[in-house]
Amino acid sequence: MEKSKITKQSENFSEWYLDVVREAGLSENSEVRGCGIIKPYGFKIWELIKKFLSQEIEATGVENVYFPSLVPMENFEKEKNHVEGFSPELAVVTHGGGEKLEKPFAVRPTSEAAMYGAYARWIKSYRDLPLRLNQWNNVIRWEKRPRPFLRWSEFLWQEGHTVFETEEEAKKEMWQMLDIYAKVCENYLCLPVLKGRKSENEKFAGAVITSTIESMAKDGKSIQAGTSHYLGQNFSKVFGVKFLDRKGKEQFAHQNSWGASWRLVGSVIMGHGDDHGLRLPTPIAPIQIVILPIYRTDENLEELESAGQLSQKVSVMDFYINGLKVFENLQKNYRVKIDERMDLRPGFKFNEWELKGVPIRVEIGVKEVESKTAIIFRRDTMQRKIVQIENLEDEIKLAIEAHDKNLFLQALAFREQHTFRIENFSDFEIGVKKDIAGYFDVSWCEDPNCEKEIKEKTSAVSRVLPTKNENKLPKNSKCFHCGKPAKHDWIFARSY
Repeated sequence: MEKSKITKQSENFSEWYLDVVREAGLSENSEVRGCGIIKPYGFKIWELIKKFLSQEIEATGVENVYFPSLVPMENFEKEKNHVEGFSPELAVVTHGGGEKLEKPFAVRPTSEAAMYGAYARWIKSYRDLPLRLNQWNNVIRWEKRPRPFLRWSEFLWQEGHTVFETEEEAKKEMWQMLDIYAKVCENYLCLPVLKGRKSENEKFAGAVITSTIESMAKDGKSIQAGTSHYLGQNFSKVFGVKFLDRKGKEQFAHQNSWGASWRLVGSVIMGHGDDHGLRLPTPIAPIQIVILPIYRTDENLEELESAGQLSQKVSVMDFYINGLKVFENLQKNYRVKIDERMDLRPGFKFNEWELKGVPIRVEIGVKEVESKTAIIFRRDTMQRKIVQIENLEDEIKLAIEAHDKNLFLQALAFREQHTFRIENFSDFEIGVKKDIAGYFDVSWCEDPNCEKEIKEKTSAVSRVLPTKNENKLPKNSKCFHCGKPAKHDWIFARSY
């Protein structure tokens, strides 16, 4: 596997990303524009992320359901804001069974319009609340500029849809679910994120408040890694989701929706990857440890082949790896791959497993067999360490802990190094044009028209009002762009 197949990040980050997705065997394009084929290695990463998300969500008492993917268009037409937000991306089914349908269906871009009619039938009294449901499904959004995992026209995700008696309860859960997304990103994906709310222009269509977690890619752009929305009574009034309260009076319910997708896979690639390929945190790595029986040099292998001694050496390695208890324990506690391919040179294998982002590599050569040692290679540092075979388990445990901690700290340091306090729009324009721009901490008026002008001039938008800034006065009293009174300090950036 030649390293030259991967473009360097510094040369073209977008090409680097596409190269890594392809060469690491994560996915490929399908016959349908904007839709991808997820290969086993890429799908396993998503399954592991899904596992952690699912256990955190279900721990709060949320239950899983499934609704159809086809939604009557009339459901979307009931909510004008919803249609405005999604109609450019809708895929509409007009024919079925060889005939034109009397009423068209949309393939769900999200499930508010699919689920809330049922909610209206199910909910009659305050005793039916809260209703807290989640579904794992696929959705279709007809993307104009698709990108693997980040913006495909079809993607997998989870979407929670919950109903409450009061605004207070709903808002509390909105932040609770955002905290879960942040926890999964930071504890399992080793990605630091910023938490907070979106601006009026950037919030979800039909929402009162949209909250978000934002991670930074290694080109300085922001990735929206998960969102949680307080919908207020906007949808309940449209779909008739109402209940008799504790005084016997009819009320419209307060609703939330929240979701995270396999965009998280893209966030991991862009947040941790380097010029060698993927760097995967161990919780979501399909292979956590790869064990390589190797020889001292390629020349040594050739000598063994020509002398007809290869089978003897292979049997020694096989006995050494499979006969020792330490390797049995590793396979019980970790996802382990033993690379027994003897027709490939060690250098090829090293490059391949580095490209795939395997956190820990254990190398066992002739010298190590004789000295009862092994070599541990860490993907995060690209460094080797010789250890006694009897200490291998303990050393691997320490290496994994250090590997994941280092990934998080490196990503955090990168974000801090690429977060800039900006006092005026001239400096903002200059900063946005840099190859690695980053996050811009600015005092802003929060006027939607001001944001539109900023986006038209720079392609950058508000990403998040960090929660820590919600109750603080802005550093500057005037907006960095228009000069109007500033309300808070926001993070602006270009984004995916």
